[in-house]
Amino acid sequence: MTPNISPELSARLDATSRTAHILWIALMMSVAVYGGVSFIITSQGDGAAEPLALPPLVFPLLAVAAATAGVVLYRHLTSPDRLRALVNQQRSVEQVPGLVLTASIIRWALFESVAIYGLVLAITNHSFEAFLPYGITAIGLQAMSPPRLKQITRTAASAS
Repeated sequence: MTPNISPELSARLDATSRTAHILWIALMMSVAVYGGVSFIITSQGDGAAEPLALPPLVFPLLAVAAATAGVVLYRHLTSPDRLRALVNQQRSVEQVPGLVLTASIIRWALFESVAIYGLVLAITNHSFEAFLPYGITAIGLQAMSPPRLKQITRTAASAS
């Protein structure tokens, strides 16, 4: 335990970290569920595919924008300068876990939206293969962004 973190904050940090891990796993599992749904729907489709009347690059661009927004927003919300300013303003690290959890949820939701674009594309094209690059990308992005509430809070506490 870092000397700058009280036992109460440490206990709350442990609980918040467990919650973050549960959310992270649930959002990754939702991508697997989307894959299963798209597989079931596309394997039962007996009608001809009617793709959306959109340019073919719309969904890839939306997916890239969502992934990029997730990375940029998280980095902005949890930047060392922002956390240092928050700790100096509040004179404690009490607000840091909530800020990091919020930033993490936003990032994971934006990463999950990549899979949702793939689900929509798979359903409209009646093709499970249309889902695969989006689903794999979403799982990869999620896997590379595990919860780091404890580490970030402890770093912010030691910097104050």
